[in-house]
Amino acid sequence: MDRLRRILKPRFGILCVWVLGFIFFAHNMHMQLASDDLAWLHGEAPTVFDQYRLIPRLLFTLMYKMAGPNPAVALAVIFIFHSANMLLVASLTFRFFKDSLASIVSACIFMINPLTLSTLTWISCFSYILGTTMALLSILFFCKGCGSSEALLWHIGAVACYGIGLFCSHELLFIPVIFFLLGWLYGRRSFVQISLVSGSAMLLGLLTNSYFYNFESYGVETARLFHLDFASVFISSALSIGVSLGAAYILSFFVFPESFLQFVFSEPVRWGITLLLLTGALFLHKTNKNWRNWLSLAL
Repeated sequence: MDRLRRILKPRFGILCVWVLGFIFFAHNMHMQLASDDLAWLHGEAPTVFDQYRLIPRLLFTLMYKMAGPNPAVALAVIFIFHSANMLLVASLTFRFFKDSLASIVSACIFMINPLTLSTLTWISCFSYILGTTMALLSILFFCKGCGSSEALLWHIGAVACYGIGLFCSHELLFIPVIFFLLGWLYGRRSFVQISLVSGSAMLLGLLTNSYFYNFESYGVETARLFHLDFASVFISSALSIGVSLGAAYILSFFVFPESFLQFVFSEPVRWGITLLLLTGALFLHKTNKNWRNWLSLAL
């Protein structure tokens, strides 16, 4: 009986989260279309910057052939992928914390989030949702491969999902950095192997950026991603963004926290939060053996 209770409780909790998420989505979705929405619904890239998004275009083309330029079908597909992402988030959380309550809470925050609502209700954002699916699958496969007897297959799957995701959203470019952090989390025994996987993925990302994105032709200098000024912003944002969005998430149920986000994302505040968190990490280093786990997960 206790074993049955342990099995049913997290599944029932996730089901409740999904039902509430559906109500939240259905209440806020709309059929108002912008010009870029119409292009996507016809399986066309609305701008030159979307030419590389081959996977979303393929899915939109299939939807167009099956149901025509139907926004209801597109919204249904978006919600299906969002639901899959919620399950992946819950699975990753349970893998890290071994706690069903943490898994359910993370699923709830991901599934019901006013800050990311427009991504679900704006059809043109489907590429980001699909990219998130590939990113989460890539990280999950990577974690499954760490310490597994079938590590090679899992890690090939991780790199493959990452490669597919690059043709959904360019924001996945730095996923291999997460692989390196997870390598640190899992320890030195597998660090060499993990470094090879991370390096291969990063090389794939750089090649995709160079030969497929072609943003430089349109005046967007992606090389700036590797400049010192971007590195400074990235370092200060990597830790502080979790705290900032966590506070904004609570506010977002009552007001749209645009002014608050502008404040916490400003440079002095961002660095201040980062320094406080690093101080906390040093404290955990002395008092808590799991400090490395918490710091890795925060990053």
